[in-house]
Amino acid sequence: MYKMSSEITKLNIITYLVPDVKVEAFQVFTEYLEDVANVRCNLIYETRWQYPTSKRDLFDLGDVDMGFISAPGFLELLERPNSIELCPVAPVYTHPHGRGRPVIFSDVVVRNELGDDYNEFERLKGHKFTYSHPESTTGYSIMLSELKNHNTDSSFFADTIQSGSHLNSLHLLLTKRADVATIDSRFLTDFFSQHPHYKKELKVMTTLGPMPVSPLVFRKTLPSDVKKTITKALLEMPQNPTWNQKLQNLHIENMISIDSTFFDMERLLQEKVKNIPLVPTYY
Repeated sequence: MYKMSSEITKLNIITYLVPDVKVEAFQVFTEYLEDVANVRCNLIYETRWQYPTSKRDLFDLGDVDMGFISAPGFLELLERPNSIELCPVAPVYTHPHGRGRPVIFSDVVVRNELGDDYNEFERLKGHKFTYSHPESTTGYSIMLSELKNHNTDSSFFADTIQSGSHLNSLHLLLTKRADVATIDSRFLTDFFSQHPHYKKELKVMTTLGPMPVSPLVFRKTLPSDVKKTITKALLEMPQNPTWNQKLQNLHIENMISIDSTFFDMERLLQEKVKNIPLVPTYY
């Protein structure tokens, strides 16, 4: 049991990452903190934005204490007066290319019917590309980076479609309204687990990355002992057999310490792609 000296009776935790990251992940962390810190925890979903905006900052209002936000959003917040600070802990997801780092990847997905010839990026030229939304690193920015790696831009594709979510992108592939999509590898793993029959219709052409995991942040004015206690509890979560099993069910193999410099790779990615926007057709 972890004890906080400050008189905190509840924690309001918000996630800006649903539905592209399954809600069960945030429920596990919320339930864990409620269990081991003996404090009531409430989980709030915000699906309109990927991070607190200047017009609606629940951290600044004191309405939320912790939050899961996008990496691009975190970097943007650091560039202006803000009410958040990084929780220096991150999950390590199981992935063949992960090598024990708190990173994520994006799968370039096409339909199987396109044939075995579609195993090189250049074969995608002139096809329709779909992505979740422009704030998504795994759905959007990483594809722009790959286009630049091939000395091209969005004109490489015949059309680009903003779907609104990874699930919508897969739906557009399956209904043949798009030919290629970039999908967060974690989301695709869960999708195939729930719908294994779609493995016959879709295939991963290549995997892009790594990219940093989405950060967990504190409300800056949260008492320091509370932040330290929560950080310690999250780092030691894999040592608890019950909760470690729940982490394993989420394909999380460890929790490790990070600092804000870890997101330099996201900063470099955003700098690389800032002048090559896609012109979307909205779904």
